[in-house]
Amino acid sequence: MDKYRTLFIICLGVLALLAVAGYTLFEIYPVTNYREPSAESLSNEYLALERWLQKTGHPLKTNAAGEFELPDLLSEKTLLIQSSRFYWSDEVSEAFLSWIEEGGNLVIFSDSPWYEDPDEGLSNFLEEFGITKEKSYSFDEEEEENSPDTLEEDPPAAEPVLDLQVRFMVEEKPGAPVVTLQDRRGNIRMVTVPLGQGSVTVSGIPYFMWSSYIGEEQNARLAWRLTGALDRENRGIYFIRERIPASGFWGKLADRGNITAPVVSALILILAGFWMVLPAFGRPVRDEERPGKPIGERFRAESRFLGKYGALDLYLEAYVEELWTKLRTRRGIFHPDQMAPILAELWGMDIPEVEKIIRPQGKLKYRDFVNTIRLIENTEERL
Repeated sequence: MDKYRTLFIICLGVLALLAVAGYTLFEIYPVTNYREPSAESLSNEYLALERWLQKTGHPLKTNAAGEFELPDLLSEKTLLIQSSRFYWSDEVSEAFLSWIEEGGNLVIFSDSPWYEDPDEGLSNFLEEFGITKEKSYSFDEEEEENSPDTLEEDPPAAEPVLDLQVRFMVEEKPGAPVVTLQDRRGNIRMVTVPLGQGSVTVSGIPYFMWSSYIGEEQNARLAWRLTGALDRENRGIYFIRERIPASGFWGKLADRGNITAPVVSALILILAGFWMVLPAFGRPVRDEERPGKPIGERFRAESRFLGKYGALDLYLEAYVEELWTKLRTRRGIFHPDQMAPILAELWGMDIPEVEKIIRPQGKLKYRDFVNTIRLIENTEERL
C-alpha cells in the first residue's frame, strides 16, 4: 500500500512540474510589453505624416536648418514652410509668385507666437493675395457658456485641431474663389487663395499634422488635403520645418553630430599626456603634509621683527592706506584729511588723538601698533 501511495505522489509531482513548465515556457496567455517612444518620434512632431506620405509613393524632402535656395523650386510642386524657419525676402517672394502661377502649391504655417512682432516680409507677401494676419486672444468663459453653439441640441461635428492664437482676414478678389476654414465663432483659421495654376494656403501652427493628433479622422483628412492631395503628379513634397532637439545631455550632443570621434580623440590625448609626463617626472610620490604656523603667530613674529628695526610705522602706513581706500569707496571721501573726522566719530575720540594714532610721531611701540591694528580691523568690519 505504501509503494502505491509513494508512486502516486511522485507521478503527481511530475505532472505538477510539467504544468508549471508549460505555463511559464509557452505562450498560453497574452502579455503586453510597454516601450518608450523612439528618439526620432520625440524630435520630429511630423514623423507619422512623413511616413504616411512615403508609403503612399510621395517623395518627401525635409529641411530643418532653414536654408533654402531658389533652384529647389524647379523640382517639387508642393512646398510646406514654417514661417519661423524661413527668411522672407523680396527676391524669394517674387520667385514664389511666378512658381505658384506655373502650378506650384505653397502652404505657409505662421507659427510665430502672437505676442511677437509680425514678420514684415511674410506680411507683404500675404498682402499680394489679400490676406492679413491678426492676433486672436482667448475668449471669456461666460461668453462661451452663453454662446448659441452651446445651446444646440445636437453636438457639433468634430473639427480639426487648429491654432486658436491667430486668425486671418481675407479680401476676396473677382475670379479667385477663396476657400476658408472657420471655427464655430466665424474666425478664419485657414485660408486658401488660388493664383494661376497653383494656390497659397496659410494657417497657424499645424497641430492637426502632429503625430499626437493625426490619428483622428478630421485631422488626417485636412493633413492629406494639404500634402498628398496637392502632389497629384507625385513630383515630391518639400517641407521646411522645425526639428526639436533630443532631450538629455547625451542626446543633445549626439544630435549635433557623431560623438564617437571626439570621445576617442579625448582618450588618445589623455594617454599621450600620461606618456609624455610620467617618464619625465617619474612616479608621483605623496608629499607629507607640513602644517604651517597660525596666521596670528606669524603676524606677531613679523611685527616684532619690524619693531626691532624701527619699521613698524611703515607697516602701519600700509594698513592706514587700505583703510583710506575703503572709506573713499564706501563713505565717498576724496582726500586723506577727511579720514580723521570720520574715524573720530567712529572711535569716539577727538581728532588730535586720532591723528596721533594713525600718524604717529617718533618711534612706534609694539603694543601701540597692535592696538591700532585692532582698531583699524574693527572699523573695516563695521564698514
